[in-house]
Amino acid sequence: MENLRMKTGYDMMKVDAFWSLVTLSAVVFIGADSLQGVKLVFPPVVRLGGEATLLCLYDLEGEPLYSVKWYRGNQEFYRYVPKESPPGRAFPFEGIVVDMSSSNANQISLKNIPLHLSGKFRCEVSTDAPLFTTKCSEDELAVLEFPDSRPVMTVVSMSYRVGELLTVNCTSQPSPSPPTLTFYVNNHAMPKDVVTAWGGGAMLRTHLNRSDFSPRGELRLKCVASVMGLYNISSGSIAIWLEQGEPPGRGDEGKTSTEEEAVQGKNVSETEV
Repeated sequence: MENLRMKTGYDMMKVDAFWSLVTLSAVVFIGADSLQGVKLVFPPVVRLGGEATLLCLYDLEGEPLYSVKWYRGNQEFYRYVPKESPPGRAFPFEGIVVDMSSSNANQISLKNIPLHLSGKFRCEVSTDAPLFTTKCSEDELAVLEFPDSRPVMTVVSMSYRVGELLTVNCTSQPSPSPPTLTFYVNNHAMPKDVVTAWGGGAMLRTHLNRSDFSPRGELRLKCVASVMGLYNISSGSIAIWLEQGEPPGRGDEGKTSTEEEAVQGKNVSETEV
């Protein structure tokens, strides 16, 4: 009987030890996921020589932050450690200029960005004791050289009859990142099947209807250059007139958009497309 009691007591000790181990494992497992939702947020395209702010978003879920590290490719260029003084530190990396005054545990600000920085950026977040959990996120950044001047649009004639073929050329200055050229008639983008495009240029050819003109016989035409749909600049608009009698401004055949109403050629992001 004494042996049975000893054996039973030993078995109960093993059961208690087992459940203690299970409980500890559960705590460690839950704690290992305390760092959640590490995510990078930044514009996919930035302009050569421009600035960009890269955000690193995360949820520590109550755990203390140990460090946030930033990498371009596999090379670290910025680190934020709250326990250090100062907490932020930049490391040498050719072409990377960190604005230290605007960089912290959640973001970095880069200045004078060169072309060769295009590539993968990674943010690595680590929690402090007791868990020391580390998670990271990465994404692509593209650096492009955009045209400095607005595109130039040239029309064959400044007045047309209903049913005549409207022919318009639009050209953009040479650029390592050739823009997409889009024609707008009365602020409506023209379909691709009436546009012929080539590197740095495009031609619109479409037959005109009476509905294309306003009641007073005016049609507004412009060309917009865009790079990846993010950088947009307009040629400025030109008035095309319905030929019925002598329209205003007649006799200006071959006029370009930079000669008429160039002041309207604002960045498309600032005006209605």
